[in-house]
Amino acid sequence: MILQKYNMRATVFIVTDHIGMKDYLTWDLVRALQAGGFMDFESHTMSYKDLTTLKGDKLWNEIYGSKQAIEWSLQKPAKFIAYPDGKYTVAAEETSKECGFRAGFIEDYGLAVNDSDNYILTRIPILGSNSHTLLRFQLRLKGSPIFAPLHRFKMDIAEGNPEVADLIFIP
Repeated sequence: MILQKYNMRATVFIVTDHIGMKDYLTWDLVRALQAGGFMDFESHTMSYKDLTTLKGDKLWNEIYGSKQAIEWSLQKPAKFIAYPDGKYTVAAEETSKECGFRAGFIEDYGLAVNDSDNYILTRIPILGSNSHTLLRFQLRLKGSPIFAPLHRFKMDIAEGNPEVADLIFIP
């Protein structure tokens, strides 16, 4: 395994309702990968719904349901949550705390620092494709001070001019 070769660990945020679906991991495979010691699995919510549109029980169920599924299936505490598409609200942040998560992650190309809010930590996304090489990962890590503001600029442009935003390349 490449993680073992480079003595690296990875955290994979899983959408628990998708486990076992076509083209997704199964719980047996998740357990086997976790047992290998180089991968950890945490919450990406239950069904990957936009948390900014959910309130009350629906928000609670989306967040807490995924925590319960991970803890039951993997027999270990679920400590972290990555908000779908990196979008969150104060209610989602508070619900994550109430559910017992120790931290929450947004999708941004910045690096978290010591004074970061534990429930809106930035993370460098590694999206599902075969084009994410180790070199590309290193570029994202080392280039995050440049890519973070560029990514935010791209997202701001995308709201009104998606064609222009598509021209901005971020490795």
